[in-house]
Amino acid sequence: MQEEKFPDIKSEEEIEEAPKKSSNRKFTYIMILITAILVSSAVSIKVYSSLIPKQTSDKLAQIDSLVRKYYSGEIDDTVLDDALATAYMRAINDKYGFYRNAEDAVSVENSIEGNASGIGITVYNDENKALYVFRVDNGSPAAKAGITVGDKIVAIDGKTVAELGFLESVESIKREIGKTAEIKLIREGKEHTLTVKYEDFVRQSVYAEVVGDYGYVCITAFNEATVAQFKQAYESLNREKVKGFIFDVRDNGGGTVDSVCEILDILVAECNLITTKYADGSKEISHKSDAKKCSLPMVVLTNEATASAAELFSANLRDMSKSLLIGNNTYGKGVVQRTYFLSDGSCVRFTVGEFLPAGGKSFNGKGLAPDFEVSFTEEQAKNRYALGEDDPYLKKAIEQLNKLTFEEK
Repeated sequence: MQEEKFPDIKSEEEIEEAPKKSSNRKFTYIMILITAILVSSAVSIKVYSSLIPKQTSDKLAQIDSLVRKYYSGEIDDTVLDDALATAYMRAINDKYGFYRNAEDAVSVENSIEGNASGIGITVYNDENKALYVFRVDNGSPAAKAGITVGDKIVAIDGKTVAELGFLESVESIKREIGKTAEIKLIREGKEHTLTVKYEDFVRQSVYAEVVGDYGYVCITAFNEATVAQFKQAYESLNREKVKGFIFDVRDNGGGTVDSVCEILDILVAECNLITTKYADGSKEISHKSDAKKCSLPMVVLTNEATASAAELFSANLRDMSKSLLIGNNTYGKGVVQRTYFLSDGSCVRFTVGEFLPAGGKSFNGKGLAPDFEVSFTEEQAKNRYALGEDDPYLKKAIEQLNKLTFEEK
């Protein structure tokens, strides 16, 4: 498919994140990546006005002419341009499409690149009394300040989590780069107070460890930074002589095409990693893998929030390496978005086609069915992120890897 070119517009093709789901279950615990984005600047719709059909632009021109001639109030052109751009993207009825002004586009670009600002922790609600830290990003302000996995944050700048509540506590931690926060936490029954300084860092999206005989790799997103982190984890686990891999993409909402395919190229044999079918019926094979592959057995952990690029990852491992999927039916997002960053720093994202994994079967709208269904008990769901090796998904993965005979293709 030939892509149109526009001056000063750069684009990134990606398989974007799935919409966040809400739940009214009694025990719903939210993973929150604490970040604060410092943003600025303005925007103009004029950079893409040439894309609007003449009939539409004529109508807008007529309205604009009448308003500017007869309107008794003042017009803020920046606000007007933002509103028109937002309305345009909403009107095309693309559930994954959007417009972001130059301020908000910063976070979009950071998401693609894997950059973040904040302190770099992921927490869940601990009985509305504390923020339980179950991930700390390497090199993050939190890590530098000495916050570790298992810490229970009980107060932020003198205000207790019990007083603020979970969501407000999470919001109170967010602040601009260069600011500091006084964090009071409980570790092994003892109280500690740490000062954290907010700064830019590369968000960690790969967490790896040896579990029994196997390498466990949790991938929380697919972005540019994920690739290097995955390679480092993969090589490290291979040096440990693990007998197989467990890839955890539960709650992974997706990311960029390039990053997921670069990782897949390490794991699967020669194949067409992704084929995109465009609106005009044409197909394009955009990414291929070489003959090198992982010769160890692999399983993938999924759930209902495994989406998009994470589904492509899961499907290709299933199709090309006979990897087992363990967990729950995935979200079912098999379409590709392209993000265009405009010359003024704003951006638009919209769907450009449907994609197919190596096996050639679309999962859009239906998701991927697991080979083995697993779920949490109500009690396990209360502290699912602190289960460790008692996680039933992980237990089933180890059980199946112990039985699995890997067949060379």
